[in-house]
Amino acid sequence: MKTLILTPEKEKLEDIIAKAVSVLRSSGVVVFPTETVYGIGADAFNLTAVNKIFEIKGRAKDNPLIFHVSSTTMVEKLAHINSFAKKIVKTFWPGPLTLVLKSKVDRKYSFGLDTVAVRMPENYIALKLIESLDSPVVAPSANISGKPSSTDFIHVYNDFNGKVDCIIDGGKTVYGIESTVIDVSEENVCYLLRPGAFSVEDLEEKGIKVVLPESNELKKRSPGTRYRHYAPDKPLFLFENENELATIYEEIKNKKVGYMGLFDTNFKTSEKIVFKNLVEYAKMLFATLRYLDCKNIDVIVAELPSNKGLGRAVRDRLLRASGVSR
Repeated sequence: MKTLILTPEKEKLEDIIAKAVSVLRSSGVVVFPTETVYGIGADAFNLTAVNKIFEIKGRAKDNPLIFHVSSTTMVEKLAHINSFAKKIVKTFWPGPLTLVLKSKVDRKYSFGLDTVAVRMPENYIALKLIESLDSPVVAPSANISGKPSSTDFIHVYNDFNGKVDCIIDGGKTVYGIESTVIDVSEENVCYLLRPGAFSVEDLEEKGIKVVLPESNELKKRSPGTRYRHYAPDKPLFLFENENELATIYEEIKNKKVGYMGLFDTNFKTSEKIVFKNLVEYAKMLFATLRYLDCKNIDVIVAELPSNKGLGRAVRDRLLRASGVSR
């Protein structure tokens, strides 16, 4: 397959959008930028195209996709929005926050669920694409299933050139980590299903009390919660403190180490990435995992940040990448 590459620096944006929309209307798949990570998208109501996403990514069919919209009118055609959800939409959209709502659409479009996950991206290209299509676009992160998400055009090109119909080059993404997913299908209750670029503290500052769900069934309403995700090819070791780091180095002595974390270390490393703060850690997380995977090292050692603020999302992605639970 020859992939159509569309670059805003080389063409007018309206021409790019027109070409990408034409691909979507022809049952094609388009990789496009959002503010979080790149998405691999299809017209939400074209099941032929939607199934292509699962096939291209190697994604399990029971792992639902997020409906990306460009207006609240579009949401109202998809889902029942209670007054609590409307307040959240007004406060936080567009942005990296996905809402799980009671569905209005046939279950064949909602991946067998009675709910749908919906968000309005804060990216001009993404919004114009959806608006011009005049239909929601379902899109998971643009990566081969289980591998680190794409936060730069080069990641997308390496993963999907020759496999998808079209790629829109949007450069680097802003947040570098996926959206936060909350279930607000019940009035006045906000369940955190997946931590992301919006922290729990961001929500609670606006008076939204966030509850951690006890039911795994509830978590299944969200994408990215059922299987191992984001994993590099090389073994990934995680530590929370210097004692754990010392133990890991004892286990992997004589191996070439790629290190990533918030503080510098005196342990021997072949490659070392030290982040200035949590914002940079989140933004560079997937790009760094991809970078270290390509280097001449044997293992990757990464710091697990504290389970609060943006650290909750970074921690979640690292734990899923390692296949370890804490």
